[in-house]
Amino acid sequence: MRSDGPGGLLAKEDEGSPILPSVWGRSGRFFIRALRRRLNQTAWIGRVLILALGDLRGNANRRRLIFNLVLQQVARCFRTTLPPVAFIGFFTGLLWAVIWFDLLWNIGGVESFLTILVTVQFQEITPFITFMVALASYMGPLILEIILMRSTGQFDTFITMGIPPAHIVAWPRVLGPVLAFPPLLFVTNFCVVTGALFGTWLTVDFPITDFFYELYVRIKVFKLFKLLVQSGLMAFTMCFFCLYSAWRYDSRDLSQAPMALRGGIIEASVFGGLVGVMVTVFYA
Repeated sequence: MRSDGPGGLLAKEDEGSPILPSVWGRSGRFFIRALRRRLNQTAWIGRVLILALGDLRGNANRRRLIFNLVLQQVARCFRTTLPPVAFIGFFTGLLWAVIWFDLLWNIGGVESFLTILVTVQFQEITPFITFMVALASYMGPLILEIILMRSTGQFDTFITMGIPPAHIVAWPRVLGPVLAFPPLLFVTNFCVVTGALFGTWLTVDFPITDFFYELYVRIKVFKLFKLLVQSGLMAFTMCFFCLYSAWRYDSRDLSQAPMALRGGIIEASVFGGLVGVMVTVFYA
């Protein structure tokens, strides 16, 4: 006799847990949304590049306008990013020297310290420091600025005047940071060297000329090229994701602006970091 009750001879067969299908469903929807967003982002940057390049070939006045706007963004990026990265770079180098000569002196002298400084700080840490400072000090306010332009109808004004907003708003804000980022990176490294030199002079009184000679021996042109490529790609990734997040903001209600700002910064941080790691692995 078959009974399905709690005290029956045969227990009810397990019908499976609804948790697993629910997890798979949520994961599938998440990946589909992420894929759709990546496709939309690729289409957007493609349209921006095609429109900009096509228009710049045949309009001298607009070329001069774009050139001036790019220079303005380069100057703005330097003005907002240079002071904090110089400060952080100097104290990072000073901290390296203090920690090394106080705690890690048994590993090696100044020569070993400079080797670690070049291979770890210059090539791995400094690009990410510069990237995060530029993301916070330059791109954060820029996202809010573009959101404000969209919500107040300034894009509609550009379209009425026959000027695509991508040329005036997006194109200079992509080229400007890409051009400014490599010099910012080298300035940060220079400040790191200054801080390390100051810390070395305070702790072990190493001659300045010997310090720079040992540093010069350890810096290779190949690694400088790697820094140039890495900084340009990370800057482009930062601008791309931040600008797209601001560009797709279509509401007149500014209460959603913090969400767009957070989304742009998170995406730029994740993908910019991945780009930096991929370049480091490729040139390893």
